[in-house]
Amino acid sequence: MSAHQSLASPQLYPIAIGENSVRFASMTRQTYGASTFLDSRLVTAPGEILAIDRGAVQSAAHAMPKPRAWLFHTTFCGSTLMSRLLERHGALVLREPGLLDTLCGSACNGLDDASKADWHAKLNLLLPLLGRQFEPEMPVIVKGSTACNFLFPELLEDGSLAIFLHFGLISHLVATMRTPAHREHFKATLKVLAPAVEAEVGSLAGVHEYEAAAALWLAQMRSFIRASATIPGLASLDTEAFFDTPGEALANVSAFFQLPGSSPAAPIEPKDPLLGRHAKLPEMRYSGDLRQALQEQRRPLIKDDLARAVRFVAARTAEKPLPAVLPRPLMTGRSLLSPASS
Repeated sequence: MSAHQSLASPQLYPIAIGENSVRFASMTRQTYGASTFLDSRLVTAPGEILAIDRGAVQSAAHAMPKPRAWLFHTTFCGSTLMSRLLERHGALVLREPGLLDTLCGSACNGLDDASKADWHAKLNLLLPLLGRQFEPEMPVIVKGSTACNFLFPELLEDGSLAIFLHFGLISHLVATMRTPAHREHFKATLKVLAPAVEAEVGSLAGVHEYEAAAALWLAQMRSFIRASATIPGLASLDTEAFFDTPGEALANVSAFFQLPGSSPAAPIEPKDPLLGRHAKLPEMRYSGDLRQALQEQRRPLIKDDLARAVRFVAARTAEKPLPAVLPRPLMTGRSLLSPASS
């Protein structure tokens, strides 16, 4: 099979879009599953990096459908675990494709008029390449990065099915800010997304670290709320509901994405060994009970910072309050803002 014929299959994964060519890495179903993220941490199959004429790729992509199913999420909220469980039930999950994150980050950071046409051309080239299937019955789910949460209208179209997995404010802050490494990840994310965040919540000049983290959370909530008013296939899922009843949550998510044989009326028994392991570090034992215990230990140590963040959100939502829960919940969740969501 020639490289051009292989364009119809996800066995060629796009890693760079140049002016004249598109570069692809060789992939298999197994290497997709082994890749926690499809960026610089990509696990590839044996084979050289291929460069294919961009015009030829564009012609092939024009006949391909764009991805239908999407898993959006805030940071450190169980999305990697959810994606691995969905893989066990027949889906090919593309976890945070690097090119998609770069394009969405560029848009969040601001595009001048000269860059917009090139940005749209690259996005319209990339999206069909992310929708390719190994087999017709194997659905593809794209797991977006944080930057994608500000571009729902650009990524979704008629017929799209998308879930936004999220924590409430307190649980989000405890998860996002729990170690120096987590805080550095947050700072790096905010540096890229700051213009989009400020467009949603106002200036971040002089804000405290936890207020900035709350601002990033609030901006994503507002982006989802606005998008959900016009995009019928966009639903929300509280991570706490997922962690409390993983079998029921997985059944609901599988049915929402119309995975083969799925039904929300038939909860899946939560016996998968993935539920007892860290989704990003499978050699590490981890569970919902351990997560809850660690949160309970952490929360008193940062209670003043959490209170500061809550006051910040209250002030920034005084004229336009958040709803108690996000629109279109797949399951009954906890309040976005109350202490009960922690």
